[in-house]
Amino acid sequence: MIKRDLGSDFEEILKPGREVVLSGLVEYHPVYGLKFRVLEVDLSFTLGEIEKRKQETLRALAAEDLVDRNKLIGLPIVVQRIALIGAPDSAGWADFKDHLLHNPDNFHFEIEPFHATVQGAEAAVGIRHQLEKAKDANVDAVVIIRGGGSPIDLDVFNDYHLAKSIALYPLPVLTGIGHETDMHVADVVANKFFKTPTAVADYLLERVQNFTFRIWETFQKITSRSKSLMDLESKRFALVSEKIGQLGVNYTQLKRGELLSIANGIRAESQQSLLESRSSLQRSGDSLFNLSTNLIEQGRVSLKESKLRLSSKSYSL
Repeated sequence: MIKRDLGSDFEEILKPGREVVLSGLVEYHPVYGLKFRVLEVDLSFTLGEIEKRKQETLRALAAEDLVDRNKLIGLPIVVQRIALIGAPDSAGWADFKDHLLHNPDNFHFEIEPFHATVQGAEAAVGIRHQLEKAKDANVDAVVIIRGGGSPIDLDVFNDYHLAKSIALYPLPVLTGIGHETDMHVADVVANKFFKTPTAVADYLLERVQNFTFRIWETFQKITSRSKSLMDLESKRFALVSEKIGQLGVNYTQLKRGELLSIANGIRAESQQSLLESRSSLQRSGDSLFNLSTNLIEQGRVSLKESKLRLSSKSYSL
């Protein structure tokens, strides 16, 4: 009857070393003597003891300044390589992997498994052992998951040594233990904690989605800015081309005017030179004419004189 009432907590509550409060009857048997017949186990007392140890553990970690130590480690923008610690035969394990590896956006994730029992007396030691092994893995973060359970089942995550290992871990540690209302010490000291394994997977997917959205948004801004700059530069080029064309026309007209002025100057100088040459030739012609006229006249006089002398000599003979 007690086992039926306690359900899955039966072995955890009645394990050696656990403090319990029982109600029952003292009976006497004539052969076997006195006996105590247990009628009921006070579960609330056990839960109170768990909460008490949990608070003591938190105070001890706070005294060592370990509560926020793992939170100071920056989580990569995109977490794709994950060390997964948990029980491989649990529903939480399957849900986490399926959610990440078969996501609708086809984002790529690499999950390196580290199998550990997450319930029972040796669970805390087993999880710590897998945390040590995961230090050698090439991963971005460590995820510790469990598919839920009663507060007593999850008491393993209040273990002081396990919590200290998480707090001092060199990589970000994320927990998805599977509880709706209660937080455990492992959640408190983790980099980030979530209620379920699926919630951890959703968070990792959301980070990738946000990153790709920012990349796409930045690409759109760059594209829009580039188009605006291209349009602006095209307008500038058109204005400069038009200005250069106008300057070319103005320069051509200027040079044409200069050439016309030079041509007119050459024409005027040529005409002046021709006039001067013509005048010089005219003077030379006049000089030659006068000279030839004088020479002819002198020759005529000379001939006349010679004729007279010849005539004179012929009379004397």
